[in-house]
Amino acid sequence: MIVIFIALIILYLGVILFVGATFVKISLFAMDKLAVFIASWYYTHHYFSIKFSSGYAVYFLDILAAIVAVVLYSVLFKLIHDKLFESNVIYIGTKKFSKVKLTFS
Repeated sequence: MIVIFIALIILYLGVILFVGATFVKISLFAMDKLAVFIASWYYTHHYFSIKFSSGYAVYFLDILAAIVAVVLYSVLFKLIHDKLFESNVIYIGTKKFSKVKLTFS
């Protein structure tokens, strides 16, 4: 009975740590894209889609514009980040941490 109880505690802690890490990853990498998606959907709907289309085409244009906005945001973010930090980077690491880098300003 004690072994089952200890196993359940270990499983519970593993699940809590996994959920916490997943929440942090979503917060770091997806919240800005979600904000861009919602803002572009809102402004496209109110200022463009309902004036130029009707029916389900309105929602199609909203979602299409939002997806295009998120893709453009992601590409521009990547390009700007690469341009700003390309000359001052020294890559270090082993096989396990191959993407570790030091940035000097």
